[in-house]
Amino acid sequence: MAMDANPNPLMSTGYDVVWIAFVACVVVLIAIALVSIRRNRQSLTSWQALIWGLVVIFVPIFGPAAWLFAGRPVRLPAATE
Repeated sequence: MAMDANPNPLMSTGYDVVWIAFVACVVVLIAIALVSIRRNRQSLTSWQALIWGLVVIFVPIFGPAAWLFAGRPVRLPAATE
């Protein structure tokens, strides 16, 4: 019984690499969104932070994207004289 280099004959190794890269990108996006929520906790209520955190975790691609593009509070630049 010979062992092939690719254990799954239906998918090439390239698909595995693409999926691993995709999952890694999603995990990094979730981590960035959770850190951003944590940093903006002064401008969010506890419930808002909890809800955003749950949305980011349980809606993997759209949750972090929604937080990063629409959910973050807008900070106005400090007035300098």
